[in-house]
Amino acid sequence: MSGLLELLGLSWPFGTEDEKPQQKEAVDPRAAQLSNDLMLHHEAATSLDALADTRDTLLQTGTEQIEAKDYDGAKKTVDSLREGVGKAGEEKTKKAKEDYEQQRKALEADEKAVAELPDTPEDLKQLKATVAATAKKTDEAAGKKKFDEALKCVAQLKKDIKAALDRRDALAKAKQDYESGRKGLEYDETTAKLIGDTPENLKKLKAAYVASRDKTDEHVRNGDFEKALESLKQLKTDLKAAVNARRTGVENETKGKVDSINSQLDKEITFKQKKQKVWQAVGSDEWKGAVDDILALKPDEEFTRDYDKKNAEVADKLANDPVVQNAFDKWDDWNKDPPNVAEIEKLMKQVVKVQSEALGIDPPTPTETFEDKDRPSLCGQYSRKDNKISLNTANKGFKDFRELLDTLTHENTHAYQAKLIKGLEDKTLKPGDPEYSAGMIFAVNTNKGYVTSDESKSHPKDAYNDQPKEVHAWRAGRLAGQEAFAKIKAAKTK
Repeated sequence: MSGLLELLGLSWPFGTEDEKPQQKEAVDPRAAQLSNDLMLHHEAATSLDALADTRDTLLQTGTEQIEAKDYDGAKKTVDSLREGVGKAGEEKTKKAKEDYEQQRKALEADEKAVAELPDTPEDLKQLKATVAATAKKTDEAAGKKKFDEALKCVAQLKKDIKAALDRRDALAKAKQDYESGRKGLEYDETTAKLIGDTPENLKKLKAAYVASRDKTDEHVRNGDFEKALESLKQLKTDLKAAVNARRTGVENETKGKVDSINSQLDKEITFKQKKQKVWQAVGSDEWKGAVDDILALKPDEEFTRDYDKKNAEVADKLANDPVVQNAFDKWDDWNKDPPNVAEIEKLMKQVVKVQSEALGIDPPTPTETFEDKDRPSLCGQYSRKDNKISLNTANKGFKDFRELLDTLTHENTHAYQAKLIKGLEDKTLKPGDPEYSAGMIFAVNTNKGYVTSDESKSHPKDAYNDQPKEVHAWRAGRLAGQEAFAKIKAAKTK
């Protein structure tokens, strides 16, 4: 280096306050030019790894040649260094371009995935915009063939893409958790719709739930499922308060009615010159009044909704059950005289099993047949005492497949009612349960509060069929048994 400086007329070291370069005698312009070219190309070569082994050697050689005034040789050395720099630079640019294209291609799928992300929530929109801006900067650098710069941009682009996709995944997880949590509220949210504008306390509780629901739904619309998850906590609290208050109100109202009916039933009156309980005084005004109150009892909308849903499930399962389908196909053969009671009893057992599973009756209600030709109008019955369904083979309905399904699901509904009553008695059915108020209604409509078909003749209304237990059972027979028959028939006649 010192030789070159001397050739340029400079002394070493220089640049301090006390020492400044001293101009010496003029040097040969060729030497100055070659020295300058040699230093410039050596400087350019320092960033090229391909010339690491030769650039210093060429610098030393060129310096010695210039000092020896071998200008032709020095020019060849400078040219050699220049060519090396040019070639190595091209190779470096080519390699940078290849690396850039390879890395950019590897990001194509993820970059596209980011571009397809929604514009909500706002932070995801910003991350998406950042990726787009970095991608634009990268493309601009590549377009100017500044591939080293483009490679740096790609590295940043990779980080920006990862940030956007990580946020997407976090939101996806939050969405999954939210949807799972919200799905668990479906039942109570449907029940909350049954809350009216009175009384005032229920109206306020419902309004609080609706406000939480709307706030949560807004977060969902904005795609911010993390906020939706947080809002869901309050929604659960408000929903539970509203639904529990409604059930408490229904239960209290039902209990009031049931207690009133029980007091009427236990009341002693004079009937035909004798003191009798109201229920023993069939036909009396007091008895009719008690019956009217029983007929006015209706299971809550929530209970009816749930039971109708179970009926629909039973209808579908029966319609697709191989045993039931086989019975449908062979029904005429089974009912030739004498009827194939053994096969029909297998069908009865399966029908009741399917319905019992849906109603939570475990084990399934037992079934049997009997023949009472003296009472052909007697179709069948459920005995709470024996917990058994018995069907009369002498009844004409026994030979009708549709009626058989109706009767079985009807009678097994009485078994379900008995299950609720037992739950009240042993306290396994507790206040707040959707079935609790219905259990109270079925309990008062049992034993002394049940209107037999004969007693119903003493009442101006169709008291037997219109009492809660029978209305409920007839509804089940229609929506489960008859509907199953209609589904099977429709499928078979296609």
